Amino acid sequence: MRVQSGGHGERLRARLRFDRDGASQILAARIGCAAFLVGGLLAYIAISLTHPPDSTPDSIIAGAAVVLGLIGFVLPWSRWSARAQLAIPIGALIVLVCGSAVGHADAAPFLAVLPLLFVFIGFTQRPGTSLAFAPAAAVGLAIAHGLSAMQPLVASVVIIVPLSVLVGEAIAQSQVQRDRAHEQIGRLLHAVRVLARVNDERSGAQLVASLCAHLLQADAVAVLLADRPESGRFLNRAWFGHPALADAAPLVIDTRAEPTLSPRATRFFPDTSVTPLLHAPGAAGRIRSAALLTLPGDAGLPVGMVLAMWGTHRHTLPTTARQAAELMSEEAGRMFQRLQATAALTRDARTDPLTELSNRRTFAHALSRLRTGDAVVIVDLDHFKSVNDRFGHDAGDDVLRALAGCLRKVAREVDCVSRYGGEEFALVLPEAGGTGALRLLNRVRSAWEALDPITTFSAGIAVHEPGEPASSTLRHADAALYQAKEAGRDRDMLAPAREVILS
Repeated sequence: MRVQSGGHGERLRARLRFDRDGASQILAARIGCAAFLVGGLLAYIAISLTHPPDSTPDSIIAGAAVVLGLIGFVLPWSRWSARAQLAIPIGALIVLVCGSAVGHADAAPFLAVLPLLFVFIGFTQRPGTSLAFAPAAAVGLAIAHGLSAMQPLVASVVIIVPLSVLVGEAIAQSQVQRDRAHEQIGRLLHAVRVLARVNDERSGAQLVASLCAHLLQADAVAVLLADRPESGRFLNRAWFGHPALADAAPLVIDTRAEPTLSPRATRFFPDTSVTPLLHAPGAAGRIRSAALLTLPGDAGLPVGMVLAMWGTHRHTLPTTARQAAELMSEEAGRMFQRLQATAALTRDARTDPLTELSNRRTFAHALSRLRTGDAVVIVDLDHFKSVNDRFGHDAGDDVLRALAGCLRKVAREVDCVSRYGGEEFALVLPEAGGTGALRLLNRVRSAWEALDPITTFSAGIAVHEPGEPASSTLRHADAALYQAKEAGRDRDMLAPAREVILS
């Protein structure tokens, strides 16, 4: 079912692209035909006002333009390729030439209708087609004038044909710019849809890098995120681009150290050799131009920056590309704000607010995943009630935070270090065993004694046995802690190995 749904989605997107491109093609062709229709009608009116009614050859030329315009509105343009549409101006040129040559008409109507052919070509063909059509138009002019009338012929070829080519090429170039704008809008809409589904900061940064590379047509793009809220220091979190430029992106951009770099504005650097922006090893001489876009956050403070790089000199950044990238960067900024807010909620749900260690719920989850050889440790501050009574609860909170810092400092990344409740801390040490747990506690004691603390702590250790329930291992660690307290406190006690009876 998933494959079918995906196939249907691809077919739907392809159909939408076809509909958009087909509608655009039909509109361009009909605009060209409208030029034939309007131009032919105007020419016919002008002929009627300045010639007697029996001057039929000129009227034939104008009428042919009108007929071509009307036919163009009913032709199935969506079924015709761009090259097939050239049949209209070629056929029109043949009709005009035949009408002028056979009827010996004045060339004025021919000259009036000729630019319309180039208008049609400009709307329906790619740039350069009008220039390629110019020799045929010049030959048609020669036939319409008659080869004996050289002076009017030269004037027409020198003036009318170049101007017509200029009009056709200008229209064709505008059509290309329109298509590029549509493509940019399509990419931007795709980027917005994709960014709305991102749920991970790292993959989001990588996605933003690739999307900006396509929008800006950049050789490489780096995404840098603020190392902390309201910071002017941005760290490289993602890179996308040509492998030869992989080591050219800076690892850090510090806008505080470079006053000319504003984190709130888009900057384009035609020549990066005059800016200290790129200080990455190997970047010198390899990144010639760059653009810096901000990822806006709350209250106008950026959450990150996008650095686009080119290996060749670029004199300017196209306006459409800049606008598309800026709109996309706004959406990316919202995405990173959403991810950071979600991460903060998740962190608050799993973290003890006083010590910033994992909370009891997180410890329970780690305990449920115990494996044979994992160590469970319970740490308890000695005489903590006396600390609160003698020095106050603020001092007691400071002691809790200090011991939490020592535990966090020596723990491994895979260890779960949590505040279990009150003055108790609980740890799950995967694959540490009793020896590893005692070694970790020795390092904690060294760090604790370096703080010249006002109290001590005791600890109980239990190693998870095969087939033993996790709750039983926790009870043995608690019993070992009680033995450490009974033995005089300020010591670590390892629970003896147990023989687990499997039911």
